[in-house]
Amino acid sequence: LITGGVGQIYLSSKQTFRHSAAQAEIQENGRFAMGYLRQNIRNADFWGCGGTLSSINNHIDSAHADFDSDMHGFARGVEGIDGGGTVSDSLWLRRATGIGVQVNAQSVGRFLDLPATSGFSNGDIGFVSDCANADLFYIWRVRSRDSGATTRLNHRASRGAPGNAAANPNLANYSTDAKVYNTDVLFLSIGNDPMTGESALLRAIDGSANEVYVGNVENMQLQYGIDQDADGVAERYATATAVNATGQWDEVISIRVALLVASTQEVRDSLDTNTYQLLDVTIDPVDDRRLRQVYTSTIMIRNRLS
Repeated sequence: LITGGVGQIYLSSKQTFRHSAAQAEIQENGRFAMGYLRQNIRNADFWGCGGTLSSINNHIDSAHADFDSDMHGFARGVEGIDGGGTVSDSLWLRRATGIGVQVNAQSVGRFLDLPATSGFSNGDIGFVSDCANADLFYIWRVRSRDSGATTRLNHRASRGAPGNAAANPNLANYSTDAKVYNTDVLFLSIGNDPMTGESALLRAIDGSANEVYVGNVENMQLQYGIDQDADGVAERYATATAVNATGQWDEVISIRVALLVASTQEVRDSLDTNTYQLLDVTIDPVDDRRLRQVYTSTIMIRNRLS
């Protein structure tokens, strides 16, 4: 009897430990995933100046075979894709990155001159702004000049892939009050982890292949806060389909995010037959013994708040 009692205590303690470990895993993954989303949504649609620019001139050649509207369009700093029904939503986030590199001198023709350690490479998508004008362009060639003291960006038309459609409509107007930035395109979605076969939060950076960022994220639902009167407050939240229908992506100032996160191990005593509410969508996951938890957050797009 004593041996049996000790065995029962051991099994009970082991189950308690497994349950606690699974709960800790969910909490860690939920915090990590939501933290990553929060950081990138807050920084989306940054174009070198406080608030938003009235317009950005995009010189990348949209007629070229290598032009990808998702990667090179940049018309929308924030753009969602509705999964439909209980299918996970996806999200595109676009922005200029870094603190910017000051232009060395008045830009001439198809050239922009920067300090030697500019950090740009052939084929990058550059962004230049003086907070009055703003231009996106394909960097065909990066060269060192003035005995290494200057880096020259060549944005000549019809060179490289996709290249620029025209060389310099506005680029020649920039002087030392302008800065040049690199650009960043981030795609966030839910898909299968190729190592485990389980659902995960995936990210693709600048057109790269999807990579797993956080495992065991089973579903992501998104709603977009629309500021219809420019007072810095969202009057309503809508799905990506609804925002597309009204053409109000530029008025989106916040995003509601809901994640369903599961444990790796099946530690429940019984099957999980629960349903989970992610915003306005009810999710009924596989009836297994894994723990699950919903994480919800409303995230402001910092660069759209005046």
